[in-house]
Amino acid sequence: MAQLQNITLEAVGFAGLNTQDVPLAVNPSFAAKADNCVIDPRGRIEARKGQAHLVASSGTEPVHALFNFKDLTGREALISAHNRVIQFGETALTNLVIGTERYNENHWKIVSLQNHCYLFQEGCAPRAIKFAGGDGLSSDGETIEDVLTVDKIIDYSDAVGAPPLANEVLSAYGRLWAAGTGEDKHTVYWSDLLNGRAWSGGTSGYVDLTTVWPTGHDEIVALAAHNGFLVIFGKKSIVVYSGAASPSSMTLSDTVAGVGCIARDSVQHTGSDIIFLSSDGLRTFGRTIQEKSMPIGNLSRNVHDKLLASVQTNVDNRIINSVYNPEKGEYILSLPDAEIMYVFNIAMPLEDGSPRVTTWTNVNTYSMHMKGNDILLGKSNGIYRYGGHFDYTNASSKSWYVMEYRSNPMDFGHPSNLKFLKKFEVTAIGNHHGDESAVYYYYDYQEDDQFLTQYDAPALPSNVAQFQVSDATSQNEYEDDGTVGTTVFEYDDGVSVHTPKIMGQGSGEVVTIGVKTAIYGAPYSYQRIGIHATLGRLL
Repeated sequence: MAQLQNITLEAVGFAGLNTQDVPLAVNPSFAAKADNCVIDPRGRIEARKGQAHLVASSGTEPVHALFNFKDLTGREALISAHNRVIQFGETALTNLVIGTERYNENHWKIVSLQNHCYLFQEGCAPRAIKFAGGDGLSSDGETIEDVLTVDKIIDYSDAVGAPPLANEVLSAYGRLWAAGTGEDKHTVYWSDLLNGRAWSGGTSGYVDLTTVWPTGHDEIVALAAHNGFLVIFGKKSIVVYSGAASPSSMTLSDTVAGVGCIARDSVQHTGSDIIFLSSDGLRTFGRTIQEKSMPIGNLSRNVHDKLLASVQTNVDNRIINSVYNPEKGEYILSLPDAEIMYVFNIAMPLEDGSPRVTTWTNVNTYSMHMKGNDILLGKSNGIYRYGGHFDYTNASSKSWYVMEYRSNPMDFGHPSNLKFLKKFEVTAIGNHHGDESAVYYYYDYQEDDQFLTQYDAPALPSNVAQFQVSDATSQNEYEDDGTVGTTVFEYDDGVSVHTPKIMGQGSGEVVTIGVKTAIYGAPYSYQRIGIHATLGRLL
């Protein structure tokens, strides 16, 4: 006799992606696909925000570096590297060049120390940018262009010695640290205290890791600072020195063999940990970095094979980039060649300590940088701000993007019975413009033979509030074209709740269910999916 079976997926996909475990053994709270999504504070999958266009770039090369330089007086400028020149600006890009000079590559690492901004790139003489006199205020008839200058570090009047032509630079403990020069990938150099132009005399110096590498030989990829330690990432190992505040007397504290960093710009400090991309996934130092044997945690355990496949697609690891958003507790990793970004929610870990993971597509950044609470994105045709719910391709052309959730295969607890899906109830929140959505499902892993039903979210009447006023927060917002607008209210919880009922068809042993929605100007989230199925005969 046929038996009716109900299953409810509450807080759909709130555990994030799990593409690693055997599909039928995966908890239904995991998703097989969660694209263009984030996990909101309530544990719901909601649409990521859009990309507001700030400024267009010229040429054919992407914006490979972004850095908001702010000196001690509060003057600031957004520095970027594009088309083999150094530029600045958020509404228009102005070249900062020495004469007609162009550089070999765009892969600058940019940091600041005291009143200077420093740019390092392997094989290229390091640069320093500063505000020279004036305040750059338009009220004085002066602009930032009048006071911002760039020059080779070695050409500054107070320069001492020559800086290394390094690929990596770190500003920490009151000085610059640099490594990765030509054939010398085993030496770390540091500048004099509070002077990134002095690389000889004073308290400047260097350390050679030739006899220190635990694997016998390695190459420095990245540097980081944590709780008085200097952390040196090789490709296959990690070396840690203590007492880095006084480098002349710092001592070797620990080494880790078999784990290294493969991408310089994947390294992000979260305040309590350092996250980096290794050859076997995304990893982090534990809180007990001071111990002799430092615990190393794999953050990508639930998407291990998927992430590594994306990494292997990248021809050049130099274009792998990342950002950490402390407001949301999210580490975002961009793999441009694979055209995918991974979002790791560090703030809401699962019971085993691993973060909830979602992906983004159609964003494809070559650099990212936090400016206050804003994430700035360096892309192939300019600089964007992560915000709103439109994807802009330029200042005037906006488009929709697709948010998609898909479950892992489900057998309803009866693996040997045939299933007949009768009805779906999808509870969604938002999407007040009435944009198109669709529920799809398929049986027995046959994705090409899927059933799909489209539905439209109901548009709100003009006199109905879209959001609950009690949930409002005030902040500066950007206009649709990316320019700074006025102070507005942004709301958290929409009251446009709709529950479309969709009739099912077909049959099979296991069922996979998905929902996808076109996001165009409004937030959207999936709350729950109710599934009604009839259990048939034993197979």
